[in-house]
Amino acid sequence: KNAYAANIRHTDATVLIGRILNRTDSTEKDLLSIINRYNRPYLIIPKEDILINPENAASQIAQFAVRHNVKSLNIIGERESHAPGIQAATQKAIEKALELNTQSQKDINKERECEGVRERDENSNSEKTLEHRYFKRL
Repeated sequence: KNAYAANIRHTDATVLIGRILNRTDSTEKDLLSIINRYNRPYLIIPKEDILINPENAASQIAQFAVRHNVKSLNIIGERESHAPGIQAATQKAIEKALELNTQSQKDINKERECEGVRERDENSNSEKTLEHRYFKRL
């Protein structure tokens, strides 16, 4: 439990995948109490969901990370020996979530850069185009 607590404390959020380490409900409740003690957001993805549709799980993880402005994410999952296939499905979901998150961040950055390119002239109804360092590099 000490390792769990340290990982939860030192990350921005936690994703719980499957029945955690296939232990009793009391262990899962203990993990949730640690998460709540450090006031960290968490997402629970049932084993069946990630095994059947890792792409959907990836989307959930990516949206969760954006919603909570997550920079470091703690993943706690069920053991492969207790849930065959969960390791590959989790890896696929995490890789896809990172890809989705990277694309979302690029889109956000692009929007911010474009906002800086145009400025409404407060004294008239015309728009003036400003030079923007991003476009200077092109």
